[in-house]
Amino acid sequence: VNTDRPHNFVFNWVYQLPKNEGVNAFMSGLINNWQVSGGYRLESGLPYGLTWSVNGVSTQTNIAGSNTENANRPIITGDTGAGYDVDNPYQQVALGIYEQSPVGSIGLESGRNYLNRAPINNVDLSVEKGFGLGGSRRLSFRVDAFNVLNHTQFDAVANNAVFSAVGSAGVDTTTFFSA
Repeated sequence: VNTDRPHNFVFNWVYQLPKNEGVNAFMSGLINNWQVSGGYRLESGLPYGLTWSVNGVSTQTNIAGSNTENANRPIITGDTGAGYDVDNPYQQVALGIYEQSPVGSIGLESGRNYLNRAPINNVDLSVEKGFGLGGSRRLSFRVDAFNVLNHTQFDAVANNAVFSAVGSAGVDTTTFFSA
């Protein structure tokens, strides 16, 4: 399934700061009615699979021999997790383990969605100050900060391996992760 996220943790919170009733009206308006809230989200990355192409060659018509099927799933010849580098978001796969599907294939030599995108780790914060306007009327000013820790979230994947020619053994160029 291309939407499977086996790990998903979300924590939201709201904290109303305590009121100090023993101060004059000016100080009460300044220090009372503050609220702090936020959320934390940690999710597994979405699954995806690699595709392959040759510049100027249709993997449907020229490889699969069909206008409805597409032979663009590469054949996996090794460990798909061997090329992952946790410190380098641009090195997510071992390129030497992929080969082109043979001519006449409809691309079923390997499975779908056997890799995972980078996980999401995000913190959002909010601060709100409320003012009573008499009766049930109230005015609030709020400041929201999204991704407050400024973590880079590598979520978009360009997942195509480009071979130099039909039948060539090695991947010529790749475009994989983009921020």
